[in-house]
Amino acid sequence: MNRDYENLKQFWDDNFTFDEKNISPITEKWIESKEFNDAIINNCNENSNVLDYGSGSGWGLIEIYHTVHNKCGIGIDPSINGVNYSNKVLEASNISNLKFVCGTEDILKEYKEYFDFAISINTIDVVPDEIVDNILKNIELSLKSNSYFIICMNPVFTKDELLNLLKMEEKNGYWYRDGIMRCNLHKKEEWINIFTKYFDFVEYKTFALVEQENKYPRQMFVLKKKN
Repeated sequence: MNRDYENLKQFWDDNFTFDEKNISPITEKWIESKEFNDAIINNCNENSNVLDYGSGSGWGLIEIYHTVHNKCGIGIDPSINGVNYSNKVLEASNISNLKFVCGTEDILKEYKEYFDFAISINTIDVVPDEIVDNILKNIELSLKSNSYFIICMNPVFTKDELLNLLKMEEKNGYWYRDGIMRCNLHKKEEWINIFTKYFDFVEYKTFALVEQENKYPRQMFVLKKKN
């Protein structure tokens, strides 16, 4: 297994350590971004079985639930602490038709053609290329025909900003901070070429979840499973 990927998984597991006393319910939508909300509403509905890959603290899957009230959904993340935290939030929020499961992209082999819609937020652009390919391949296998897959990424930073603003360093084509890989920098067209190995490209958007992000908006790629 890729050493950078192993270190990254441990890094995020450490960051998702939590105290149950600090668990707060999520009972309503909080994202106001028209671009994000339109992408969810146009490609997912109440009958959709939703996958959130790299679910982290669980906010993405829960936000989709409050947007379209989908019947069921699974968040998958390699961090057991992130998964435990997310399931505690579900419990506090009285949401019973979602769940979070600990695993890597290989667990998706157990969900062949199971999902109607998939999303991955700030995951694809922080792992090595070989892991990106494995994630895409397994998500494609887990989706039903004509299903949509939305990839959300961190903002586009220049190399100068990565060096001087975010205090990262480049090594072997990837960007690191404190020895942990934090950025897989590809241009938009390069990402599209990577994605279209497994999916049809539909559209590209930028968006800001909160007003403070307007200076450095996030990226969104809307994809569709090939027929």
